[in-house]
Amino acid sequence: AIVIYIAANSPRHEGPKSESLQQAEPRGAVTDFILENVQPDNIRTFLRELTAKPHLGGTPAELHTAHYTANTWREQGLDDVTMVPYEVLLSYPDKDIPNMVRLMDTTSGKVLWESTPRQKPLYAPEEESDEVPFNFNSYSATANVTGELVYVHYGRVEDFDYVEHVGVTVKGRIVLARYGQIFRANIAQFAEERGALGLILFSDPADYAPRGTTEDQVYPNTVFMPPSAVALGTAKLLDGDPLTPYYPAIESAYHIPEEEAAIPKIPVQPISYEDAYILLDNLEGRRGPREWQGGMNVTYRPGPTQANRHINLDVLTSNKHVTIHNVIAVIRGNVEPVPEDYRSFYISIDRYVLLGNHRDAWIFGSVDPSSGSA
Repeated sequence: AIVIYIAANSPRHEGPKSESLQQAEPRGAVTDFILENVQPDNIRTFLRELTAKPHLGGTPAELHTAHYTANTWREQGLDDVTMVPYEVLLSYPDKDIPNMVRLMDTTSGKVLWESTPRQKPLYAPEEESDEVPFNFNSYSATANVTGELVYVHYGRVEDFDYVEHVGVTVKGRIVLARYGQIFRANIAQFAEERGALGLILFSDPADYAPRGTTEDQVYPNTVFMPPSAVALGTAKLLDGDPLTPYYPAIESAYHIPEEEAAIPKIPVQPISYEDAYILLDNLEGRRGPREWQGGMNVTYRPGPTQANRHINLDVLTSNKHVTIHNVIAVIRGNVEPVPEDYRSFYISIDRYVLLGNHRDAWIFGSVDPSSGSA
């Protein structure tokens, strides 16, 4: 959702002043007016409506937030409210079959353990909804791969270099990395470049629950990440539609083939840190450096996994062409546009201040993005 404000312009040289310029409110008065008229009850109402359901981009629930935003702005008297459609390539988990990480016994072929498919309900009844998506990283490749596991710390270039320096090969294996230092899409890029079969990501409590992981130390009792939480997010390298890199996804834009898009060619899947503990506990080999050790009671090693233990990474995430909308409203300035008689004294007619936010969310989006929208 985007709001466009038209703000005051600076004169090129001193000229006649219009009545509106002379009557412009001092900046402090405008600020006071805004602060005095913010209604907390309205913020609560807006936040409740925007976060009532999970609303991944391109879904009916997300479209509802677009119409709600547009209608609310019209009721509030904003100028020129419009909804602008774009057809884009978005990514979704399968609705019926979850993405899974499994620990396999290679001798018997049995599944010894498997990851939790979706976020566990922790606080609100809405969290138990079947509309909560399965855990996924968008734009992951769809694939089912099995192999030994290697841990690469934060997944930076120097982390991959260290693993190979100590004689642990990434090629032909599945990589486990933690969030916290670089963008997840770059971790996927580096893993793919080194020949990894797939990538598993988790949020270590050292970074996301620094005070501890007991019930009283994490959400909903504090702001810190609970053991069962999973950080969903995109695995594509560029902002916007991957088929129109650097350009808006309008109909006339050139669309590159999907196979040329800057999205992973390997499966990528997030898990919780309580699930990551199981994987870390099954790694063998030398102990990782001191700075590699995290916030769980397990030794963090590059690996690989024990001789009779393999990891199966089964990802059904897929890409789809869908329609999304920008909701745009204009608030025309009180000082500008400049009256016709005085336009020759100004370098330009209008200046724009853009204030924007996205509406789609990985799940409910109470903090990101809807706290800002409300």
